[in-house]
Amino acid sequence: MNRLHRLLWIPTLLVVGACSHDESSFPLAPQEERIPITLNVQSVNGMQNASRTMIDNLDDLKTACTPTDEGGEGKGIGIWADYDIDESGNTVTYNIFKNITLVYSDYEGDNPHSNWNYRGDEAFWVPGGKYTFTAYYPQEETKDYIVSSSNATTFIIDYNTNSLQCDLMVASNEVNTLEQGWNQNDPVQLKFYHTMAAVKIQCKFVEGYDYEDKLTSCWLQNTEKKDFTTVGMMVYGDKENLDNIQWFENFQPSATQKIYYWKNSGVAFKDQIPAKAYTSEGTTQGNAFAQNDGWVYIVPQKSDGTTRICFTTENGGNTVYSIAIPKTTGTGTNEDEFLPGYRYTYTISISKTNLDLTLSIADWNMRESSFDITF
Repeated sequence: MNRLHRLLWIPTLLVVGACSHDESSFPLAPQEERIPITLNVQSVNGMQNASRTMIDNLDDLKTACTPTDEGGEGKGIGIWADYDIDESGNTVTYNIFKNITLVYSDYEGDNPHSNWNYRGDEAFWVPGGKYTFTAYYPQEETKDYIVSSSNATTFIIDYNTNSLQCDLMVASNEVNTLEQGWNQNDPVQLKFYHTMAAVKIQCKFVEGYDYEDKLTSCWLQNTEKKDFTTVGMMVYGDKENLDNIQWFENFQPSATQKIYYWKNSGVAFKDQIPAKAYTSEGTTQGNAFAQNDGWVYIVPQKSDGTTRICFTTENGGNTVYSIAIPKTTGTGTNEDEFLPGYRYTYTISISKTNLDLTLSIADWNMRESSFDITF
């Protein structure tokens, strides 16, 4: 399926849901003929050099979703599932899963797909209709941000990056039991995609500049234009395209607010060795932004070229240094968008008289930065 990314401004979003019924309201086959629905995570569009909270590959997701008493992190995947069937010329929708939890267990059995299990009552296949599945990760961390109208067709979340800094991923699939080749013994395959963009900021001295300093704080700051968005609504899926991702920008901080403010006792840098902002060690303010090994999750959005990176150093004391984030990101239709599934590294090179900015860009699953841009 194609994945679309739209960056739109809207005041409100109206979601209209169709009439649906609980799974228990339609008959099942006799007990001895029932085949249970099973699920399997097929793949993860991963990120190289991920931190403990970033999911780089399928093994990382397995560890994250393994219960703590089995050596995992105890997180889970949320699952919705609907069943559509024609009844007397009308399509009727039955709710099969209502945000149930999918977890992983390192079970060594004959069935390689028995490791992924959902909690609660077992659901069984009913031939004759079409199933729709939508999944998201992580379930527990995002539960307070999910819009109540979310279902198996459309998943909606209000993502506030000031309070929520987690690697939000989504997956979907359809199973039509009327199609030739459908096998009710096959698990439903889920392929996860990252929905956030990620930014890293680091400082270094230019080559040959023999100096030492420490990075003590860092933040972003809007101008009066208020271009940078920190709160967005993500809508994943619709009736025409389950993999459609749309981001709607909801809130832009004023020019007086410090966005993602981080303060540290001092991260040392000299020569060509960079000091990475948003590191956890030594952090005294902004711990919420220092949990991802220097990466800060941001709402995918257009870059307008006015938002500034601000920072202080130990030698500079209270002096605030700042440099504008250029409009060019290297991604998007006009190369001016922060896209879902991409990470952007901004490196500030400091000389005696000037600040220079370099951007490195990489897809979430690229082993190396795809290319650099020097502004």
